[in-house]
Order: sequence, then C-alpha cells, then structure tokens
Amino acid sequence: YSPTCRARLGDSRCGVNLLTFSETGAITQVLSPTLLKDLGRTEPAGVYKHGLLTFLTGANAGLSREIKDFSNRQIVLALPFPHLV
Repeated sequence: YSPTCRARLGDSRCGVNLLTFSETGAITQVLSPTLLKDLGRTEPAGVYKHGLLTFLTGANAGLSREIKDFSNRQIVLALPFPHLV
C-alpha cells in the first residue's frame, strides 16, 4: 500500500489472493436493511470490520457492501443492499 499504488487490493497487479481472507456464510436473520445476523459466525467482535460482504446468490448476487462493524454474530453494513435480503 502506498499513495502511488494504482493496483486494487486483490487484482492481478496487486498479487494478494483475497480467497485466503474470505469466509462463506448464510444470513439467518434480517434485523434492518443494514443489520444482518449469521448464527453460524463464531468469530470475535470486530474481525470483519471494514471488510466486504458480497452476496453469491439471490437478488443481490455479485453486489458488495462495506461492513461497518461485527459483533455477537451481527453484521452492521455501512449502506443497505438495493434489494431485500
């Protein structure tokens, strides 16, 4: 990372394999458009903070949103997805 770096994290110019930093899961409860719950998550609070949540299926497939915070199996998004989760 540097001010002159033109690569995007994970692209071919960067060389970082983002799959090593990826997890899969399932949204088990929608508490609000920006508050989702995944009962399968057991990681400590903050572990996904500033990460990306990307849907693989459904109306939001391929779309990503920044994770504002994570704790107690709850994912707080910076912005809601355009389609209902």
